[in-house]
Amino acid sequence: MSRNSMLNLSKILIITSFFLFATASYLKLETRYKVEGLEIVSEEKNDSINIETPDTEEPTTEVVENSDKSKGVKKPSTNNTNNTNATKTTTKNSNNTNNTPKQKQTNNTTSITEINNNLRISIQNRYHVTVKYGSETNGYTVGGMGVKSITNNNQINTALKNLNAAMSLYPSGLYREVTSSYPLTIYLINNYSIGNVTGVTDSTNRNVKLSIATKFPFGDSFHHETYHYLELYMKNRDMSYSGWNDLNPSTFKYGVTDTDLSYARTLSSDSYFVNDYAQSSQEEDRASTFEYMMASSKASCLNKGKPIYKKAKYMADTMDFFIDACSSRVTERWERFL
Repeated sequence: MSRNSMLNLSKILIITSFFLFATASYLKLETRYKVEGLEIVSEEKNDSINIETPDTEEPTTEVVENSDKSKGVKKPSTNNTNNTNATKTTTKNSNNTNNTPKQKQTNNTTSITEINNNLRISIQNRYHVTVKYGSETNGYTVGGMGVKSITNNNQINTALKNLNAAMSLYPSGLYREVTSSYPLTIYLINNYSIGNVTGVTDSTNRNVKLSIATKFPFGDSFHHETYHYLELYMKNRDMSYSGWNDLNPSTFKYGVTDTDLSYARTLSSDSYFVNDYAQSSQEEDRASTFEYMMASSKASCLNKGKPIYKKAKYMADTMDFFIDACSSRVTERWERFL
């Protein structure tokens, strides 16, 4: 074999070896990529499962406090994080589902209007009363006064919560008993056309209307008006309060105010009246005293043996006797300090 032939054969062998090495490397690399490709597909599948998980959960409605005007008011608010996740899930699963998380969240979110109405229904069913608020009180007049309705749903929510809390302080069955004789409608308003009026009990017929100006402290107004309502029922059952005037100074006459006799003025435990307004009539004296009996803390005028204590004890005893839901064997809320 010539020198040139030997050189040509060597070139062919080198080229062939290179080709075989390259082919083997390619096949090995391809196999590696296929195996790693399976791992990558598996990881993507797991990510997809994680993203779909929120879609199987019920969306939540966050409730927060409105700190501007209505302390303790809760309202549904939007959770931005949940909305972002919902958008991602919708994008990933747009080909697999017709019910996107955004639709589900809208369907399950309860509006503040619905919350208020549900709370109103609960109060009405539990206490056998009718409750009106918002536009339902438009045009309502009482005692020559007009009213301003509550237009803010958050303020309505606060008023309903306050009403529910106040009514829960009375004995079970009391409202059922009294409303069976005197059906009661409660009007939750913002204020009256006369600025310093906090509440009114309209008992011109057997269908009593009790209205509360919610711009003032709710509990004081509600308990005051509630006693007027209960007194109406007790008088219908022959309660006369015949010994009431004996609890006042012998020279005192209702309608003439003596500030020295008012506890709110002097803070003297020996006072005969809780405030000046209590001196306007027997009825206002009792209703004003009842506010103190229902208060969260005891005033010194309710110390045992004091003039206002004696009035409060007289009232508690008559309630035990004339209201079936009350009992001398039970210490009702208004008897805690007696």
